Amino acid sequence: MVREFFLTLIIFVVAIILLVMTTKFPTLRAYDKLGPAFWPRIVLLGLILLNGVWLAKLILTQGQDLKTNLSKIALGNAQERNIFRLLLVIALCIMYTFSMPILGFLLLTPIFQLLVLLVMGTRKWRTLTITPLLLTTVLFGIFIRILHIPLPRGIGVFNVLSRMFY
Repeated sequence: MVREFFLTLIIFVVAIILLVMTTKFPTLRAYDKLGPAFWPRIVLLGLILLNGVWLAKLILTQGQDLKTNLSKIALGNAQERNIFRLLLVIALCIMYTFSMPILGFLLLTPIFQLLVLLVMGTRKWRTLTITPLLLTTVLFGIFIRILHIPLPRGIGVFNVLSRMFY
């Protein structure tokens, strides 16, 4: 309980610091396209809101009785598996971020989504095939076609494959 509280508090504080840092991003004219700080601010505001709600819940439920706390301790193995899954998803996100300039958005995004679905325990082959392809198509449509935000195309062969769709 204490570890969860401090981890949530750390994420909350870091999100606020990052939100303040987005004020230093260069701005475009008001009637032009969305500026570079728009999406980071949306994500950070959501993160701050959700962590604030979670912190409030943790503070309000801290006075639970001993029986409830003991039952949570008994579920330690399930919590350890969930922590391992969380760490694995974080590692996948880091690898996705650093691989994006090399492999490009269109190739790497469905692979990343497939791996995350597998880590989270999804085993239905329909979900594993349709979800990554559909979500990549939706993201491509939103960012490339509607918002005109360029996404990484990759290097070499990956660039040639990406250019067939751009």
